[in-house]
Amino acid sequence: MARSFLESWVNRLKASAREEIQETARSAALYLVLYGVAVVATLMALVFLTLAVFWWLGEQLSATSAALIITAFYAIVAAVVLIWASWSGETAEASPPPPAEFASSPDEDMRDMPSKMGVDLDTVARMLSGAGFRTEGLIVSTSSEVLRQLTPLQFVGLVFVASFLVGRKLRRR
Repeated sequence: MARSFLESWVNRLKASAREEIQETARSAALYLVLYGVAVVATLMALVFLTLAVFWWLGEQLSATSAALIITAFYAIVAAVVLIWASWSGETAEASPPPPAEFASSPDEDMRDMPSKMGVDLDTVARMLSGAGFRTEGLIVSTSSEVLRQLTPLQFVGLVFVASFLVGRKLRRR
């Protein structure tokens, strides 16, 4: 019974995540197309502006002088952009590793998440099951086993994903 509940919950979670990913992908594709059209339109406007300036300068000066002026303008723009890109592309120096006496031991890093949280989830699961909440006890016990296999970063990621999915579920109501 609990296994089928857990399987159906995981399947619903997968379906919800799949829907969200598909919706996000559609939205990203739409914005990508819109930005692509905007970039192409901007390039076309720049080409026609360049042609208009070339023809206008060609009437004022010779066609060769107009071409040289426009070429010099674009060379200056390119140089400014390259200089700006090289200045903003500075990398920060990496900090040295902490001294050995401050580094945590491998045994500390390998402790499981429930013990890091300061709660014995197995005791909580037994108390829930003893009080007649078998499904809740099974969920806490399963969560404890999952948490033992997670690193702290994975745990935080799981909390963010779960919060996001629960928030989406609550917004639909």
